[in-house]
Amino acid sequence: MNPIRNRRLYPISFHSGKFVSFKNGKKLLNLASNDYLGLSDSDLYRRALKEFSLPVGSGASRLLAGNDEFMLSVEERWARYRGFDVARFFPSGYQLNVSLIPALMGSADLVLLDRLVHASIIDGVRMAGVRFKRYRHNDLEHLERLLEENAGKKVWVITETVFSMEGDFAPISEIVSLAKRWGAKVYVDEAHSVGVWGIEGISDVDVLIGTFGKAIGLWGAYVCMDKELEWQLLNMCRGFIFSTAPSPLLFYLVEFFLDSILPTLNLDDYKSNIGKFRSSLGEIVGENLLGASQIVPIVLGTDEKAVRFYELSLERGLFCPPIRPPTVPEGTSRVRLSVRRDMDWSDLVRVVDLVSEVFGR
Repeated sequence: MNPIRNRRLYPISFHSGKFVSFKNGKKLLNLASNDYLGLSDSDLYRRALKEFSLPVGSGASRLLAGNDEFMLSVEERWARYRGFDVARFFPSGYQLNVSLIPALMGSADLVLLDRLVHASIIDGVRMAGVRFKRYRHNDLEHLERLLEENAGKKVWVITETVFSMEGDFAPISEIVSLAKRWGAKVYVDEAHSVGVWGIEGISDVDVLIGTFGKAIGLWGAYVCMDKELEWQLLNMCRGFIFSTAPSPLLFYLVEFFLDSILPTLNLDDYKSNIGKFRSSLGEIVGENLLGASQIVPIVLGTDEKAVRFYELSLERGLFCPPIRPPTVPEGTSRVRLSVRRDMDWSDLVRVVDLVSEVFGR
């Protein structure tokens, strides 16, 4: 492996809202966070913790002694919020995908994957031993052609709502319509949209998975589905059957989010800042700017350019780590900038100034 691609752990010593601090004490504006709503360090959750009186650990798997009525009631409320019959919580999104996909899909199935789905989905499909084909990213014509070629077969379509390295949206409503026309089922990962974006057609998919560890500011993951598919989860999903249940604390804080945060959540200013930031960057970098969401990737091309951008960001009090292959395709090394709700324009203009300097504008 090229040494410039060696992964390492960044020496972060402290997280405080939109800032991180390194061991040398330098305070940096964090442009690499998935904590889109700034809730993970929120006083709201801290106040809720003062009232928590349940056991911290679950002590067993959900199918033995690690289940209770409180957990079920919170999952039922989350299912209603997402527009489904059933929801079940998992320790992580990766564990969910790599264990649920083999439980739902097998050798008799064909899976049609968007080319840019998350690694956990690809790993889950490979672990399932299922036949799969990739359609070009967000290309409905290519997807329909594959559906037509495989009419009469048991087919699943798997995609995401917002893609984590591109920052763009999938046309979920159109994908659902195509799938229904050809008798296919749809499995969607909403990890990067839940809590931030309302996605048309999302409650019409067959399986919806997402995480609490991004905009919701917690940890863990969830799947929403109908009761028939839940049978397969309870009886065939090894990541659910053979794993200790998530902490009751997760369920407690999800309930708190539904009761005390969601009803008063106003994202108008946040989305206005996202639009202004994107518009300003687009004037500088043109087609090197990808997507349309709070995830703002700028393609720099080579690994060296992405690493140099990161080094310059540190000098200016910003944390913008480089994204290189194999995470993204060869020749598309980039920085992936995340806009948080607690960032104001005075924060974001610092990034605009750096990008302007790098692109010589």
